[in-house]
This record gives sequence, C-alpha cells and structure tokens, in this order.
Amino acid sequence: MTRPAALRSFDRAATFLALIFALGLLAELVRSSLAGGVAREILIGLPGLLWVAAPSLVAAAFVGASSTRAGAGAFLALEIALILSVIAQLLWGGPLGLMFLPLLQAGAILLVFLGALALGWRMRPDFLRD
Repeated sequence: MTRPAALRSFDRAATFLALIFALGLLAELVRSSLAGGVAREILIGLPGLLWVAAPSLVAAAFVGASSTRAGAGAFLALEIALILSVIAQLLWGGPLGLMFLPLLQAGAILLVFLGALALGWRMRPDFLRD
C-alpha cells in the first residue's frame, strides 16, 4: 500500500525537522565541548543528546504512523512544540531543567496520543511493515 502524497509531505517535514534538530543539538554539544577545552565531553554528552532528542523523534514517528492528515498534522504540531521547548530551555533555562524536560515531554506525548485515540486516530495498517 503506497502512502498518499499529502501524508508523505507530513512525513518529510517531520523527518527533516527531527534531522535538523538532532544535528543542531550535536553542533551545540561539539561547540560547547570545544569551547570548554575538553573534547572528550562530546562522547560523554552523546547519551544526554539522545535523551533530549528522543521525545521529538517519537513525535516524528507518530506523524509517520498517522493514517489521516489531521492525525499527522496534530503530531507534527506536537513535534514542533517539543523542539521549541528544548530550544527555550537551552536559551533561558538551566542544565537541570534540560535534564528533566524529556519526562515532561513524554507526558505531553502521552496526553496528545490519548486525545488522538479518543478522537478516532488509528495507526495506519502498513506502518510496522515499512
């Protein structure tokens, strides 16, 4: 079963945002590690980078799993909100807040997912076969 073109554009946007976000986090990690003069902090920071990026990657996966434009749009909006919350925390928050932010974001994903299920959202049947 082929994916409709309208839904593929949502998939591409979600994938592009997730890729740019992950690369931006990696660039910030490398910049801050090299500015501090300790290059080995890059390796230490990689698990933290995955921890911070994981909720937005999950939201991007939900965009791909959506079988309707409304569902894909809702999860794309959630992905954008999650990315913006991380950016806001990086700019104005502290490292402690950044450490616990993915827990709050997981709660937001769960709430949006349950709301979408209540409104009739269903995963497309061929999603797990792709």
